[in-house]
This record gives sequence, structure tokens and C-alpha cells, in this order.
Amino acid sequence: LTLGIITTEGINGLRYFGSNLRTMDDSQLGYVSIDELCLCMKDVKVHLADNEKKLLLKFFELPPHPKDTIDITEFMRGIRGKMPKSRIELLERVWREKINRRGAAKVPVAEVLGLIDFTHDPDVFTGRLSREQA
Repeated sequence: LTLGIITTEGINGLRYFGSNLRTMDDSQLGYVSIDELCLCMKDVKVHLADNEKKLLLKFFELPPHPKDTIDITEFMRGIRGKMPKSRIELLERVWREKINRRGAAKVPVAEVLGLIDFTHDPDVFTGRLSREQA
């Protein structure tokens, strides 16, 4: 599934695919129907058989969402796979050097938020969320 998306859409394929799923979520509640998922898959030339749809629902149909819907966040986590070691190392370095410079056990949320520029967040950029909401 992941390979099909990357092959069709290039290295940013997963990002665009996730964006398409969120666009399909008209109600902005975090889920899409299995039919809407199939439409997004069709855009990237990935076709699902009925048994594959049932399997996806088995893993990604999560309460409290309605029956025959897929939780977008969990689905995207599932198809992305493990985070590469280099990315984990980068995040740990950012944590040590930029966020938690004093080595404290906890860092206030307000302090962390002051370090993040949300202006390039897709939801902020499109106006779906304010910078504060992001």
C-alpha cells in the first residue's frame, strides 16, 4: 500500500495522500468512509479488493466513529511504518538543544509552543485552524 502511494506520487506521496483523506473528511471529525478511502486510493492507482477493505476496517474502524469508517490519523500512522533512526536522532537533538536546554524533567507547554512556527502548518495555511488551535 505504502509503496503504491510512493511509486505513484513520489517521495511526498504519503503527505499528499493524507491531505487528500483529510479533504474528504467533510465533517472534520477525523474519519472517512471506506468508499471515500477507496476514492483516494484510486487517485494513486491503488485498488482494493473487498477482502482488503474488510481487513482495513478490522484494524482502523475505531470507536466512537461510525461503522464502516476509517480513523484517518491511525490509518496514516499504520501505513507510514516506523520512524527512521535518523529522524529519531534529529528529534532527540532538537529536544536537547532547542527545547529542553536546562535538562529539566518537564518543560511547560507554553515554552514549547513559543518555539514552534505554525504559519506553515497546512491547516493554518488553509485557514482550517488558527495558529493557537494548531
